[in-house]
Amino acid sequence: MDLGYLLELRSSQTILQHQTTLQVQTTPDNSATFKRVIAFLLRIIALSRKTIVIHGRRPWRVGPRVENWILLSRNPVIQISKIPCNLLGEMAVKNEYIFKGIIETENHKYKIIINTSQRIMKGEQMIYSRYFNIGGYKSDDGAMKTCVDIYVMYPELKKEIPNINYKIAKLITTHYNEKCSINEKLERGEGTRHMINTAMYFVLKACPFVEGFEINDGSIRNCDNSTIISLSYFSICNYGKTWYEKNFNAYIADTSKYVKYKNIISELFKRELPEWETFNAIFLGNMNEEIRGILKAIYESSMTYGDYFKSINKCGISKACIYLQPWIEKIMLTTDLRNYVLFTQWVIPVESVKRISLTGYTKEYFGKTEKNH
Repeated sequence: MDLGYLLELRSSQTILQHQTTLQVQTTPDNSATFKRVIAFLLRIIALSRKTIVIHGRRPWRVGPRVENWILLSRNPVIQISKIPCNLLGEMAVKNEYIFKGIIETENHKYKIIINTSQRIMKGEQMIYSRYFNIGGYKSDDGAMKTCVDIYVMYPELKKEIPNINYKIAKLITTHYNEKCSINEKLERGEGTRHMINTAMYFVLKACPFVEGFEINDGSIRNCDNSTIISLSYFSICNYGKTWYEKNFNAYIADTSKYVKYKNIISELFKRELPEWETFNAIFLGNMNEEIRGILKAIYESSMTYGDYFKSINKCGISKACIYLQPWIEKIMLTTDLRNYVLFTQWVIPVESVKRISLTGYTKEYFGKTEKNH
């Protein structure tokens, strides 16, 4: 019997997000087995609502190279070995195709890759999922980077798996870089909002049955001193809301958890600050003494955490990022906000996706190019 081998699926963590790594090896020079193993794995992921990062050593049709294709990320340790290929065949994708294109708006142009997966169901060939990659670019080291990834399951899949909620698409990856726009540099802030909104609006045009976008918010912001901070934490300190809450009216799907989350933020902002010595010992630890001095001066003129955040933000976005980065994670841990922000299902309602003018759309597939306006 021909066998495929999945050698290892292991989980690793960082402070800001979880990452799962999969290493795949098939029988020697057996490309068909490799594709069937991956198809089977993707099927399991779609059903279990998990996310992984796939790494490989050979090209595959789903992307330029497998190691650059990121799907999902928060899965416990799993080990699978010697999966019979007849089982893979029963669940494998029967047909799939990819086309590349360019989305044109009034302000920016974005590259797009759409991977459409089809299956044979009761003798009929039909789409069961689509994976939209929007705004991808090549980094300085030559690696392909992702700007926005959205995964959509189609209604046809519900006929076979009744408990799948195909109406909620998955906003898997959002990443800012000025190169995400191909006609001019993408500006930080407003440009990022435009890119994400364009991606979601395009998906809604292609998949009108979608009623919301699920996110697991592990977004980060790069500070000017080469450190990183959770974008959600930074936004909470600035506005009392996460970045997606502020810009796209995102909410926690579990209503009771969302109420608790908002209450925690309200209580934190009203809480009186302890003595500086206590705060310094608990939260600041080893840090740049110049920054410690600046934080102390601001601290001594503040009464509550809300006052403190507000005064730090008056220093400007760039400096506030540097001043908050060393200790805000500890605040989020002690208040339990970390769990609500990073490890809870958030949803963006379709009503929050702004209508935009798609001035042009070029697509390329099977070696052909079509221009639509």
